[in-house]
Amino acid sequence: MKKGILAFVSGFFCCALLSIPIISYLKNSSFEYGKSKGYVDGVLDSAVALEKEFGSIDYSDKNFEKVIFSIKTTEVVLVKVNGVKTIKVTGF
Repeated sequence: MKKGILAFVSGFFCCALLSIPIISYLKNSSFEYGKSKGYVDGVLDSAVALEKEFGSIDYSDKNFEKVIFSIKTTEVVLVKVNGVKTIKVTGF
């Protein structure tokens, strides 16, 4: 009986010690995933806010000077209208 309990307890502690690095890795990778997801959501939210404020243009026009930032299928671009530079939002 004592051998069975000793085997169970030692097996439990061995598994616990071996699982610590795995749990640590999973915790770090889930943190990085959440961090990158939050970044993407924030950039998309800022593009939507800029589109409400400054409007949008068709991507097929290609009459923009520079891409300020791009995320997924949305781009915030620099457009020159009547000699005045402004930003617009475009999508693919």
